[in-house]
Amino acid sequence: MSIDSRRAPRRGEPDPDLADVRAAQRDRAAFGAFYRRYIDRVYGYCFYLLGDHHDAEDVTERTFVAALAAIDGFRDTGATFRSWLFRIAHNQLANALRSRRRQRATSLDAVPEPLTHADPAGLFGL
Repeated sequence: MSIDSRRAPRRGEPDPDLADVRAAQRDRAAFGAFYRRYIDRVYGYCFYLLGDHHDAEDVTERTFVAALAAIDGFRDTGATFRSWLFRIAHNQLANALRSRRRQRATSLDAVPEPLTHADPAGLFGL
């Protein structure tokens, strides 16, 4: 099986990314192979759930930054690197969606027109 195959390994198959994980744990520059291999898939997942290119780019970036920072913590315990990376993406997406709910934007169409009265007394019915 090619290491760049689009098919995820089946249960019981060895993780095709494991050698690259070990290399990235020794030398962070080797993590670039994962970026090139998974950038389109992670971005597509983020865009599908967020529906916004800018938000998807931000979450994709945060996913890879978090994965690089945590690469030493990856252990071969049966889950593949790919599933580990997408779990990080899932967590980053959850954070982005929570943040979106807290920062609801108001459309400018909902803002009332400014008053055009020249006489300030007219504003208060005087």
